[in-house]
Amino acid sequence: MVRCYGGQTIAIEMEPRYMQKSKQPRDVVQYIDFLNRRNGELRLELTFYRECYRHAEKFKEKIGTISQDLLHACIVGLLDETAFDEVRDLSKAVVDAVDQLRHDQEEAFNAFIAPYRAAKSPKKAAISTDGWI
Repeated sequence: MVRCYGGQTIAIEMEPRYMQKSKQPRDVVQYIDFLNRRNGELRLELTFYRECYRHAEKFKEKIGTISQDLLHACIVGLLDETAFDEVRDLSKAVVDAVDQLRHDQEEAFNAFIAPYRAAKSPKKAAISTDGWI
């Protein structure tokens, strides 16, 4: 669009008032505050993923050990018919390992979202019981 400005024809987007709107300076303090909050959120998320990875590695090691023990018990069970109690105990150890992983991951997730829940929960207004504000 074209408009006459000061005896000249210029594009509306080139008028000083439009140019100034597009070059509005950002409030540096607010921007730094935003970046600090975002950095904190990303650090919290990174901590969460590290915890999940740590729990998964611990689970992997435990399952590997139990798997080797179970294989050994099955081989012994083929040779000795009374070794089924050991196989049952190892099977229970697998279930316990899965439950422990689930519990650890749930704790890591709850720790990750706790700050977000706290920020979204309504703050209780402190009202004096004696009538003074």
